[in-house]
Amino acid sequence: MSTCALTQNIPLDCRQSTGGIKSIFVTNLLNQTAEPTVSGGTVTAYTLTTGNKFWRYDFRKQTGEYTETETLSDSNWTIFYDTDIKIQFTKLEVNKRNEMYLLGQNDLVVIVLDNNGQYWLVGTRNGMTLTKVDGKSGKAFGDFNGYQVEIKGAEPFAAYLLPSSFIATLTTPAP
Repeated sequence: MSTCALTQNIPLDCRQSTGGIKSIFVTNLLNQTAEPTVSGGTVTAYTLTTGNKFWRYDFRKQTGEYTETETLSDSNWTIFYDTDIKIQFTKLEVNKRNEMYLLGQNDLVVIVLDNNGQYWLVGTRNGMTLTKVDGKSGKAFGDFNGYQVEIKGAEPFAAYLLPSSFIATLTTPAP
């Protein structure tokens, strides 16, 4: 039997899913003690080095999106996953500007909290990269004022489901 054998049917789900993301959590790739231990696509063990944690970035509803694209090459017999996270922070402020500058200097690991309450861990092998920050003032009073941010990465595997029980530990500095 092939190790690539299919394993399940995928039935039509009930309409109970919501698009978009609520928050992201970010840390430096170098803060990992090792890549996560994973079983069936779900993280079972994951730790950071002493004194490090994930930082939570919140943004307005319906202003963040997460896209994962599986890319296959038939001729090269390869597979990889591109990840693209787009978020925006309202209001131009020096503290946000400074944080964007620091993000751009690091390879990142990102946890994405989607609007279905699921946490997805990305960038644990190659890291994610801040690829674009647009600071905008707008023209009219009602125009967007703030930062539009894009973070991208490519990994040999799809995002891992991270159980919510890990969040409190990962957002508190490791002892």
